Amino acid sequence: MELVLLWAAIAATIRAFSRVDRVVAWMMGPYIGWVTFAGALNASIWFLNR
Repeated sequence: MELVLLWAAIAATIRAFSRVDRVVAWMMGPYIGWVTFAGALNASIWFLNR
């Protein structure tokens, strides 16, 4: 649940930044990508250890 809230907060931040400066919004891309990857990695580890 915490990961979903973090992802939503990052997406909202990107949306807000895109209204001010599109370059800054694009710079947040790797962060949301990393959070997505980390969530998938944690989920796969959790499923393998069940």
